Amino acid sequence: MNKSRNERWEGLIWQLVAYAFALMIAWYVYDAFNLYSISLPLKLLICSIASTAVIFHFSYAFKNVSFYSIYWSIQPIVLTLFLLSQEQVAVDITRQTIVFLFILIWGFRLIWNFSQGWKGLEDEDWRYGKLRAVSGKWFPLVTFLGLMLFPTLLIFVACLPLIDALSKPSLAFGVFDGIAILLCLIGILLEFFADNQLRDFRKNRENYTQVLNTGLWKYSRHPNYLGEVLFWFGIAIFGASAHGDIEWYHVMGTAGITSLIYFVSIPMQEKHFLEYKLNYNEEIKNRSKLMLWQPKK
Repeated sequence: MNKSRNERWEGLIWQLVAYAFALMIAWYVYDAFNLYSISLPLKLLICSIASTAVIFHFSYAFKNVSFYSIYWSIQPIVLTLFLLSQEQVAVDITRQTIVFLFILIWGFRLIWNFSQGWKGLEDEDWRYGKLRAVSGKWFPLVTFLGLMLFPTLLIFVACLPLIDALSKPSLAFGVFDGIAILLCLIGILLEFFADNQLRDFRKNRENYTQVLNTGLWKYSRHPNYLGEVLFWFGIAIFGASAHGDIEWYHVMGTAGITSLIYFVSIPMQEKHFLEYKLNYNEEIKNRSKLMLWQPKK
């Protein structure tokens, strides 16, 4: 038990070191690009790519792609803090405060959830192991481009509405902000309860072939993913409400995250479940894939 706990803490400390170094490099890159007349989003994008490269090198050194797992949670927090540090002109303080709190709660909850389940440097997500076996010598390139850079770009685009909501002159807080609050709140609560139910199930299940189909999981095969989708829809609406109109960058990131979850993450996970979970085909027939809905049986 003590050995397992020590390994977990060693892994978390190395995660902290990796992300601290990534943040330092990103800040250095941003400062260097201040010499050039390029837009704020482009500078932030370059910094995000630089920090991703740092995390990739740590994952390569430790042979564990799960170093990147919490980048999804940290990047929006860092971007939010940076935008709040910029000079503020005619920004709605109410919206700004609410969005800031939602991003913090969402991000730190995901980080905490990861830390509860991660066992240390030897613990890598099963999906990465399968991809390593398939891609062979190309795995480092696949890791950087497909498993790290692509998600970084996707979450970056999803965060673009934050620029309107947090740092640009904006319209006053209104009805659409109320809708955004509702979506973000429901999304965070869904993820919180779904992840807790999943964690309790894994601790108490008799064997790996059992399927979680109680609580929120009775009404959706992936309620945690539904929460993630709703959260990013809320962020998109915050940006559009602040801007006063819907632009491509308000919806593209959310659409990308939804597509990734629905067409890639869920099918990959369910294909894996079908390999060892008894009667999972019946679960697919009887329970909704994403939305909360009354099961057929």
